[in-house]
Amino acid sequence: MIRQLGMCVILLWSAPAAAQCDDIKILKKPAAMGQLDTATLTCLEAARDNATLTRRENVSNLLIANAFAQKDDATWEKHVKVHLSQIDSSDSETMTRYAQHLLKNDRAPEALKWAESAAEHSYSWPEDELQDNLYELQRLKTRTLWAIYESFAEEGGMRQRAALGQVQLASVEWIQLSAKNKRDMSEAMDFCIRAGWNQERCQQQADL
Repeated sequence: MIRQLGMCVILLWSAPAAAQCDDIKILKKPAAMGQLDTATLTCLEAARDNATLTRRENVSNLLIANAFAQKDDATWEKHVKVHLSQIDSSDSETMTRYAQHLLKNDRAPEALKWAESAAEHSYSWPEDELQDNLYELQRLKTRTLWAIYESFAEEGGMRQRAALGQVQLASVEWIQLSAKNKRDMSEAMDFCIRAGWNQERCQQQADL
């Protein structure tokens, strides 16, 4: 099937009618390219809602991948919500991506919730990816907390001071994680200084 959008032509992949979405392996590549057609997507959504848990997880990942490849943020978020609430509430990788999406769309409080949940479920990451993922997650949490702090700019007062304190704690944790894993800590140092500490005090945190 061909869909034309302005000057752009997108080739949509259509599964054989007799087995519209039975073979997950065949669907992985077109899903990664955002090429699943409407009939196949409808079939997958029905399968996700009625299949066994293992198959539901595989189908859900296909729906998420297809929406991501198509840059369809609304559909991607819809599928991610279903995935995290009904299928796999310990998927730290999807939680992290969802938190990044929320922060990008100026929804910092929601982003913080999912970033913290991803940290709680960090055991789901493979051992060889754990430290890199924790580093990126701490960066995300610090940036998110800074966005929350900035959202209180007009209000000021105790809530803004409390938010700044959270930025300090997160940036210190990021500095220490960077030092432990020999990662670049310049951005973490920048947030530590922005949160009110001088460079010497921030640098000391790397030696603790």
